[in-house]
Amino acid sequence: MDLEMSTWFPLLVPLNEELTEYDGFLKILDSVFHVSLSIGDINDPATYNLSGDWELKELLSHTNKNYDEVLGRSKSVSHFLMEFCNLVEKALRSEQHSSDMQIQSPENLQHVISSLQECGWSNVDYVNESANELHMKHVDEAGRTHNIRILVPHEFPTQAPKCDSSLPFGYEPVWSKGNRTIKDIYDDFVGKVKKLQPFWGVMDEIDGRFWVLDPLKPRVSDSYRRISLGNNVSAVIAVDPNVPRGLPKLEFTGPEKYVTTFRSLLEKNAEKWDVMKSICENMETVLESEIPSKATTTMEEIDCMCGICYSYLLDKAVPEVVCDNPNCSKPFHECCIYEWMRSLTTVRQNFNVLFGECPYCSQPMSCKVV
Repeated sequence: MDLEMSTWFPLLVPLNEELTEYDGFLKILDSVFHVSLSIGDINDPATYNLSGDWELKELLSHTNKNYDEVLGRSKSVSHFLMEFCNLVEKALRSEQHSSDMQIQSPENLQHVISSLQECGWSNVDYVNESANELHMKHVDEAGRTHNIRILVPHEFPTQAPKCDSSLPFGYEPVWSKGNRTIKDIYDDFVGKVKKLQPFWGVMDEIDGRFWVLDPLKPRVSDSYRRISLGNNVSAVIAVDPNVPRGLPKLEFTGPEKYVTTFRSLLEKNAEKWDVMKSICENMETVLESEIPSKATTTMEEIDCMCGICYSYLLDKAVPEVVCDNPNCSKPFHECCIYEWMRSLTTVRQNFNVLFGECPYCSQPMSCKVV
């Protein structure tokens, strides 16, 4: 399988050694389509035969595009598939636009407008031309902004609206036919925001005290933080929004000897977690150590960046491969250390593992093939 095909279409699998038959899936926007591709002459796109599932055929049947003319200009199999994906993407966006432009009935439109007026226009961020997509907000007592998007169906109020929000969990409005309004949904959303104030208080406490490595710009919907514990060790703290002061789920990353110690301490001291104390105080009690804080350490002193690319986050990945030499303990992104190792002639490969040396101290290291 050539590099372009494996890179751009990883879900499409060759069925023979000649690479003339493929089967699998194409992911386009938020949709996934099953397709099969047969190639007659690889240099002649006219001999390519691409078939798909019913949903894909139905989507393309509603357009007036001359696909053969566009695809016939392709210069390779991967180029052919890229052009096809571009055409399907345009069809999907056109279909979505048509759906968005469905005009509400006069009764529904009047209901939407009156509900927004009841909610207060200052809490409305956006209403599309058809009044079937509403973006609303609520600013809580601490000044945090919380958002909810409401999609009003054409069959409203018989059919319930769909919602997504900045709450740390999924939100589905309770709906009784004909007995609920947009104002009811907004009030219910605001009520949930108020109940979750202790949760956001705990997250603010973590952000204000510890060095947070990920996410760098937390959203109100984020219920986790990765913090530095020093010695190139980090911990992911996953807080339960419904029980924010309870013992969170903790996962440690870093040199194995430190990680093993923290895991043992957590198991030994879990019962010492006190819901009446702050999460920061509890963390230090359970882990029996002073966790680096913004008041006592600088980001440079933490030294948690990848030793190759000198960044912490790389395509949302953190440095999880660590040199076992206690005098070094340099962390690396998995992809960075892999690229480093495969550039060396002395590296050995055993199945899907590379065996080489640390770029800093020459300590033997291994990493998975990525």
